[in-house]
Amino acid sequence: MKYIIFICIILAFGCNNHAPSNVYQYITLNTSLGKSDIDISYLFEDSLEFVKLDITNDCFVRADDEKICNHEYIWIYNHIAKKIFMFDQKGRYIKTIGAFGRGPGEYADFGGFSIVEDSLFVHDRILSKIIIYPIYGEQFREITIKPAIYSSEFTILDSQCFFITNYSNNYNLISFDLRTQERSYFLPYSSQIEKQKSWWELNKYSSCCQDTILFMLSRNDTIYSLSHNNLHAKYIVHFPQNKIPRKLLNKTGTEILRTALEKGYRSFAH
Repeated sequence: MKYIIFICIILAFGCNNHAPSNVYQYITLNTSLGKSDIDISYLFEDSLEFVKLDITNDCFVRADDEKICNHEYIWIYNHIAKKIFMFDQKGRYIKTIGAFGRGPGEYADFGGFSIVEDSLFVHDRILSKIIIYPIYGEQFREITIKPAIYSSEFTILDSQCFFITNYSNNYNLISFDLRTQERSYFLPYSSQIEKQKSWWELNKYSSCCQDTILFMLSRNDTIYSLSHNNLHAKYIVHFPQNKIPRKLLNKTGTEILRTALEKGYRSFAH
């Protein structure tokens, strides 16, 4: 299994064209040299603030729940309750946004969410739609996505919604214009990458800062930079040791995961 904490802390950006360029940096993660404690204090310019959330029986969250925030609020989607809980920056619970179901304003399958200005965008992968909830009101609206896009995660930059599909479609990245509903396709399917079998389920695939998105395509250990439909490979991650041997690939997913944890494997052999 790969440790990919680096996707949260690497915030350098660059741009090129639709096709990824060959200008990238290698990041070597040698797990044999790892330390139990990592100093990340240099990443914080001012201070680190801890927010204690107002948790009750009607509003509970877990550490691995999906989270987004801005300078005013925190939103957390709980996969058990299938609800989006909204808190202020002091941790006070405010309200629940949306609901699980198949009716108007409801999501049958939570495919991720994103915040843009004063609206919360939720992707429903089963019903093929994006629900737009106002933060300060109740009048939602919906945008239908036909044909459907099944993605691991989506994020929004300006009026473009970017779906990270990770090999559930013919392209690994699809943009969807929220105004015109036009699409653009990036990173086509590659059987060579598919054979590498280096994919693991991640809690978070992308990070958006100002006008640039960093996202990871985990099947080829590459972090891409995306800005206004300009895309290129920014970082390629290399795991020099503790790779999972090829003979283990014939086992079940449960056996592979259990063995990887027991033996300290970090990635599949390429």
